[in-house]
Amino acid sequence: MRTPTRFLFSLLILISSACSDAPTPAPPAPTLETAKMEISKYDAAKLLAYAREGNLGAILLATGHHEPGGFYDNGPEAEGDPEAYKWTLVARDFGHAKADGVLDDLRSISSLRYDDGDLVTGHIHYDLGLAYLRGDEGLAIDFAKADRHLRKGLPGVSGVDVNFELDRVTLTGRAREVFDSAIPARKKKGQKS
Repeated sequence: MRTPTRFLFSLLILISSACSDAPTPAPPAPTLETAKMEISKYDAAKLLAYAREGNLGAILLATGHHEPGGFYDNGPEAEGDPEAYKWTLVARDFGHAKADGVLDDLRSISSLRYDDGDLVTGHIHYDLGLAYLRGDEGLAIDFAKADRHLRKGLPGVSGVDVNFELDRVTLTGRAREVFDSAIPARKKKGQKS
């Protein structure tokens, strides 16, 4: 009968510590690693499964939208809109035609309507292009889709500090050819045309 007594004693200690007036210590300041984890808090495997199924309502719900059939403009900083856009693009890539309407709504009703110069959506297309070249994020290598996304994303990312050359050197074979075709190498200073 010692086990139930220990259990009750442990339970009393737990309850008394929960009811104490001692202040709860503040959580540690976030580090770069935890900040990066926060950015990728969406479950990519689930979102990929929803995209394959064409379950656009589930994509919207999983990215923080309160209704499966709609979303509301919460200003230029709505957190889940880029992820919703990305995985809805993937759903369209899998042949789900209804994704076009959701993409139009995301660009016109959500925070993405503030995406002047297509900076956010350009990055999404560019990153998807790389994912299709490398077979990242559960996506199969698909050079046609990679080329389309890279070309679509280039205008939005070309004016910002994206290191195309760093991405270029990580690719080989056909993936490198597709990347070179979609994202021409920048000429070095002093190089003639």
